[in-house]
Amino acid sequence: MLEEILAIHDQQLTAAATRHVIEAKARFSRFIKGDLRSPVSKDAQTTDRRDDIELNVSATANRLQ
Repeated sequence: MLEEILAIHDQQLTAAATRHVIEAKARFSRFIKGDLRSPVSKDAQTTDRRDDIELNVSATANRLQ
C-alpha cells in the first residue's frame, strides 16, 4: 500500500509545475512555523497515534507538494 501511495505522489509531483510545488512547500513551511491551527477538523484528527512522535517536520515538509 505504501508503494502505491508513493507512486501516486510521484505522479502528482511529475505532473505539477515546479513553481506550484515550491510555492506549496513555502506555504506549508510558513504554516508550521506560525501560530495558526490546523485546517484538519477535530473529527479527522486522532490522538492515539504513536508513530509520529519523532516526526521530522522538515523532512516531511520537503516531501509534501
